[in-house]
Amino acid sequence: MSYPKPSHSPTRIREAIGSTPPRIPRHPPHSHTRLSLFHHTIPPFTQIHYHFLPQINAHDLPPNVDPATQMHLTVKHSLPYISHELTSLHSQSTLVALLVDLFSVDALEFGKKLNVHSNILYPSSAANLSFLLYLPTLHEILTNNNEDLSKPVKLPGSSITIPARDLHDLVHARGSPYYATMLHACEGLHKADSIIINTFRDLELKAMKNFPKINSDLPVFPVGPIIQTPAKTRASGPGLEWLDKQPRDSVLYVCFGSDATMSYEQTAELALGLEMSGQRFIWPINAVMLANELRVAARPLADEKEGIIKREEVARCVKCVLESEEGKEMYKRVLEVKDAAAIALGEKRFIYGKSCNYGTQVEKLQSLSE
Repeated sequence: MSYPKPSHSPTRIREAIGSTPPRIPRHPPHSHTRLSLFHHTIPPFTQIHYHFLPQINAHDLPPNVDPATQMHLTVKHSLPYISHELTSLHSQSTLVALLVDLFSVDALEFGKKLNVHSNILYPSSAANLSFLLYLPTLHEILTNNNEDLSKPVKLPGSSITIPARDLHDLVHARGSPYYATMLHACEGLHKADSIIINTFRDLELKAMKNFPKINSDLPVFPVGPIIQTPAKTRASGPGLEWLDKQPRDSVLYVCFGSDATMSYEQTAELALGLEMSGQRFIWPINAVMLANELRVAARPLADEKEGIIKREEVARCVKCVLESEEGKEMYKRVLEVKDAAAIALGEKRFIYGKSCNYGTQVEKLQSLSE
């Protein structure tokens, strides 16, 4: 069961192909465009049956609410429909597993009532999941006073100690609907029978080893990388045409993900620093993990007074990546991770990677449905 966010739907669908469907995607009251995008992510010739639940009345949702809270409230208002659909499916066939996303954790209770193995699919990194699993603990440790914000915090799955004030804005948003929503979802993660995550052990070995330290009763299975099937025809456009004309291994790719935000001042400093480096770069508008755990990136240091990364520091890091001996080591490490990803894909987590033990779990579930 999934809230059909276009960037995450392909991961959830491809995971379902290797498990035991059916699944129940839902859609919010304003989702006609999203629903169209969702249909494009559905692979042909699968044995998945889709059940789209009734739309939620837009007037039941508060105006101008943040996206996370909107998704949570959409699930909350959909719970009667979800319960009815699951009960109906359970009466017609052997329902052996329930798979939900982060914002659907409230539906786990129905899996428990039906004695169905209840899982959460988290389509992001292990380091990110570690933070979310640890958020309820951080909630107890930290307050909003200045003394707590200056405390050094070491997050599970990371060798880095950072001041609490430099943590995600979520940590400092106490009292907001967004914080309440995320805290509720993170507490719900611990209620699952297991969590399935779109990564592989060699990519985030430290983070994977730390999950038992956060919750020893919650198995986390790495089943990635689950990726979209590449298009049969090569994409084209000015950006790719420009890239084709550049020397091999000479262009810096700048990307912060679809949900990242920066202040105007930081964006300006980044742009000026990239220009100051004198290096080729392309920037289609969680650096800590990349730099310190995977060792495939350089980590710029923020100015202690202003809290932003200055252009000189950006230029230094770019030159470090593209010109220095340290940069050559990063490139070697990138190739190592690339090979490890290919091996993980070769094992195929649609059976699902025996190295992560999820294959055994899937076989047990499949035997129950026969």
